[in-house]
Amino acid sequence: MLKRNAVVRHLIDTPTHSYDGSGASFIDARTSDEIIDPIELFAPLSADSSQIAAVVAAQRGADYVLFDPPGPGKSQTIASAICRRAARP
Repeated sequence: MLKRNAVVRHLIDTPTHSYDGSGASFIDARTSDEIIDPIELFAPLSADSSQIAAVVAAQRGADYVLFDPPGPGKSQTIASAICRRAARP
């Protein structure tokens, strides 16, 4: 039943491979200030440009897996993405 979800299936079957998700792409973190109007962004926790790219991808409906060692801010990124979806569905 859980493997019906593409992300779960990927994590179970091919956990060491990159996940290509829904096909929605991430914005270029280097140019996020030029692409995203700050009025449209709702990220209540501090975030760097790569975290903002992940929040925007979630806002646009992308499926993806955040993978990093402890400490770089995955929890803040996830919390901001959830807040953004709740604030502006």
